[in-house]
Amino acid sequence: MKISLRNAHEEDITQLAVLSEQLGYPQEITEFKKHFELVNKNQNHRLLVAEAMVSERRFVVGAVLFRKNISLFTEPMLDIVGLVVDEAYRGHGIGKLFLNEAEKVCREWGYSKIFLSSNIKRERAHQFYLREGFIQMKTSYKFEKVIS
Repeated sequence: MKISLRNAHEEDITQLAVLSEQLGYPQEITEFKKHFELVNKNQNHRLLVAEAMVSERRFVVGAVLFRKNISLFTEPMLDIVGLVVDEAYRGHGIGKLFLNEAEKVCREWGYSKIFLSSNIKRERAHQFYLREGFIQMKTSYKFEKVIS
């Protein structure tokens, strides 16, 4: 199986929506398409997919979203907003490919740090990030308020 990374395209939306659901964020496809379009046209974001070639067919088997994180309180850094590998393809080095690409993009953007958050229940992901050289900075709460 050959894996390659590329920019996401509109034709990937259905497969990306499946990955989003696996990550715990199910959405109606019309809503997902709106989010895709907003992200894809934003110069501060880069959305990549991992594509597997299996028996002459191509499948999107992972996705990662990078964002320029610019703040008054910290140095600029690359923020990995989301990283997901299809459940059937985990353990094949795809996450590592994404993290290697994050380092390249980080340098390209002129930054020296990569930041990411991970849900407390994703223990397997935490072990992966630690193995890849990330350090756990803190444990925090995330709050949301819906504005009508």
